[in-house]
Amino acid sequence: MRQKSKAAVFIGQAYGTGIYRHLAFLGVELYKACPPDIEFYFASVEREANPGAWGVVRDVLPEPSILCEQSFENLVARCVELARSYEKVLIHTGGGWGQTKHFVRARKRMDKMLQARLIFVGTTHSYRNDSFFRIPMSAFQCVLYRLYYRMIVFQCKYAADHFIGGNHLIRSGRGAVIPLGCEPFGVPNAEPPSGIGGNARLLQMLRDESLFKFVYLAGFRPGKMHVWLVKALAPILKRHPEARVLFCGKGSQEVIDATVAVIREERLDEQMLLSGQIAREEVPWLLTHCNCAIVPSRSETFGHNFLEPMFAGLPVLGTRVGIGCDIIKDGETGYVFDLEQPTSVQDVAEKVLTDKTATSAMGQHAKAFVGTRFTHEAVAHQLVDLYTKLLT
Repeated sequence: MRQKSKAAVFIGQAYGTGIYRHLAFLGVELYKACPPDIEFYFASVEREANPGAWGVVRDVLPEPSILCEQSFENLVARCVELARSYEKVLIHTGGGWGQTKHFVRARKRMDKMLQARLIFVGTTHSYRNDSFFRIPMSAFQCVLYRLYYRMIVFQCKYAADHFIGGNHLIRSGRGAVIPLGCEPFGVPNAEPPSGIGGNARLLQMLRDESLFKFVYLAGFRPGKMHVWLVKALAPILKRHPEARVLFCGKGSQEVIDATVAVIREERLDEQMLLSGQIAREEVPWLLTHCNCAIVPSRSETFGHNFLEPMFAGLPVLGTRVGIGCDIIKDGETGYVFDLEQPTSVQDVAEKVLTDKTATSAMGQHAKAFVGTRFTHEAVAHQLVDLYTKLLT
């Protein structure tokens, strides 16, 4: 046995896609928050295409605390092998079914004595945009979780409500609601980052202080309702020639083409811009040059597109989905609208456009509201409290 009898392993990636920047920041805060009697490990596959995210981890964590392998299967094997060195090992997985199946298989291959040392905690989701697979897959996962996992973490109450069996897990002490976090936004550089600086039209829009800029951070998928938003906002934009709408993200070419077609049909080419993907590290600069965020999504697992703008001091107009249910306070941090009533988004857009002083004040209120609740440090302390309780 090692000097410490307990260990916690945080899988800092979504299965199949590699390390996420916000998971890197969260992993660092978990390492800092872990009590001295728990050995902490950050685990991810060594195929990361985003060196900036790996740098966040490697700048803080000592090399022995980072577990890297060339494949996820090898990473799983290395994680569960820690059960031979500690009396108890908590492994916190994410990525839904993709990670669950690998850890379940690896656990089954161990003898019962080692199995008893492993404690599985999983962060799960509700299948965004109300996918057809939400009901059968979440029901199936719930069965696996009940059999093999000690605790399931839901990213917000909305996610638990839309996961079959989610609230039952919470009531039975097998589930908890702990949000994802957001890295604090510092003061951005005066000069634009290279990705934004290379897009002349985007840069001109962002620097023009006479314009009022709505921003929507979301990939182009049917459930993100880009086409709906163009049609719904068209009357408002035509009344307010100073208004602009910026769509940031990539995704389905079919959805992109449909969005562009409606923009042209409504003759809004000058007021709506599809910027393409914006690198995560460039998002803060972009947001601080906008006035208001807008999120017409039909469903969200969590919703960084609600949270990140508030960290940048923007009010948010959005639907009651994901974390939006918890952080959009009408008239305080933004306004809620209803997808079934396009006039509702027109009404709230008119409000923020015609009272820019109140809009700015809402943005500052939003920043203060999320800044104490949704930092990675705050989230890490909630998770460490959970780890400590389960490892006791």
